[in-house]
Amino acid sequence: MACARSNEAGFTLLELLISITLVSVIIVILSMAVRTGLRAYVRGHEANREIVAVSAVQGLLGRQLMMAIRPGIGDLSKFYRFNGEEDELIFVTTHVPMGAQSGGIFLVVYRFQKSSDSLVYAQRIITDPRDIKKELPRSVAADEVSDLREQGWDVSVVQGVEDVSFSYLAEKRDMDMGSMDDWPSAWYRDRLLPAAVGAILKFHNEDSGRERTVSMFFEIPQWKGANKKPVFSK
Repeated sequence: MACARSNEAGFTLLELLISITLVSVIIVILSMAVRTGLRAYVRGHEANREIVAVSAVQGLLGRQLMMAIRPGIGDLSKFYRFNGEEDELIFVTTHVPMGAQSGGIFLVVYRFQKSSDSLVYAQRIITDPRDIKKELPRSVAADEVSDLREQGWDVSVVQGVEDVSFSYLAEKRDMDMGSMDDWPSAWYRDRLLPAAVGAILKFHNEDSGRERTVSMFFEIPQWKGANKKPVFSK
């Protein structure tokens, strides 16, 4: 009695090689797609970071300077404060971003932190003239925002800003005087407002090596009755 022999199906060496090759090709294609997606995300993230920083300064700072408390005008003048340095601008204004819990008078701070390549914006409401002397901690990290909120500060930190420099112009008639790079880089603590404030933001993309510089100019209206005698330092 003859025994039937069953032929078990299997892969030949050629079929295995073809399968391995196809899998390798698919992995390469997927890897290229992932890298392309990551690069697009990084570029989008870099562009979004720049947009956020530029919008924060260009849109918000301009309106806040327009509504800055002037010295020598009415009862509000006792809340006056304006300190300008190359890397920091502090003043009192009645304008804050939409969404703030309440209106009123606010002390605002714009500060560039070289140690973390970040632009810090902070605000706090003030109800007493003594509050204008409040100082934001010298170094602010993104993970300290909640702690600062408990101290009365609302803080935003924009990362990835290579440089921010402020400059100040004393007289409106000097607005055509050279570039903002030639303007004084500090404004003393006298009860005076500058006629204009300049801001230069610099960004650097390490992946592409691309550098971008954005220059802004803000004129501060001078109200009648304000002391217009300028005091500034280079």
